[in-house]
Amino acid sequence: MDELRREKVSYTFQEPLLIPYITALENVTEVTGAPKEKAVEVLTQLGLGDRLSHHPAKLSGGEKKRVDVARAILRNTHILVADEPLSNLDPETGEKVMALLKAHAERGGILVYSSVDPSETRFAAQVMNMERK
Repeated sequence: MDELRREKVSYTFQEPLLIPYITALENVTEVTGAPKEKAVEVLTQLGLGDRLSHHPAKLSGGEKKRVDVARAILRNTHILVADEPLSNLDPETGEKVMALLKAHAERGGILVYSSVDPSETRFAAQVMNMERK
């Protein structure tokens, strides 16, 4: 099951889990195995082109979130699970993140994301409300 999960599922976390002693670019290329050029392209699309050489301690919460999203996208798995992918992001940046996540689904992948913000349902093809009773 672990091997299947690693090969088929990628995740973004509510609190990004970045490796603290390597740069934003290395956090993408080392974890995903993606070519540097592709990682630079995705990070630039996410507004991080000028932050590639920064270590996580020098990144804002929203910047860390975008590095985490880039990693999930570039792992190129069939299923992408994103926990609060728009938290700590301004609306314009959130639109960029969702465009990349939705492109995953448009290529035939499965995107599952959670949000506590009802306005984010506009990005979803299907919405499930979860409540504790």
